[in-house]
Amino acid sequence: MSDLVSWDDRPDRSAQDRSKLVGTSQSRGVLVTGASRGVGAATARAFAEQGDRVALHCRGAVDKASEVLAELPGEGHVVVAGDLGDAA
Repeated sequence: MSDLVSWDDRPDRSAQDRSKLVGTSQSRGVLVTGASRGVGAATARAFAEQGDRVALHCRGAVDKASEVLAELPGEGHVVVAGDLGDAA
């Protein structure tokens, strides 16, 4: 069981707020860091399976991230490479 709390489960979100995302035809855009493998790849898959558009971030493993991208259901996903630790 995960300790993560989804938008839907947060007690500070009203039903009106949730209805803007849940059960609508609009998908969210989600940035998943470390998406070329492991937990990041699994997270990207989970969001895509829910109908969200996913930006898969990797620092340099573009080939691996592209493999994950090819397996995602839906459309509008993209791979973004860059070092997020570098302020430049």
